[in-house]
Amino acid sequence: MKNFNGKSFDESLFDDEVMVELIENDAADIFTTDVIASAMMCATKSNYSWDIEIKKYGNKIFIDKRQDDDDE
Repeated sequence: MKNFNGKSFDESLFDDEVMVELIENDAADIFTTDVIASAMMCATKSNYSWDIEIKKYGNKIFIDKRQDDDDE
């Protein structure tokens, strides 16, 4: 795990090598990271904004952070 440096949602689900390996091995039906799960669990108490995407591909569900749009 990385040390918390005051930034949240700094990595996508697909940036995590372990998650990519689990996805490739078809290890589950729902995939998310600890950061996304904790954001959802603490949403009603949070002082910081958060933005997630839930995508379904076939029978798999991916809960991830919304990708930053660098074009703006």
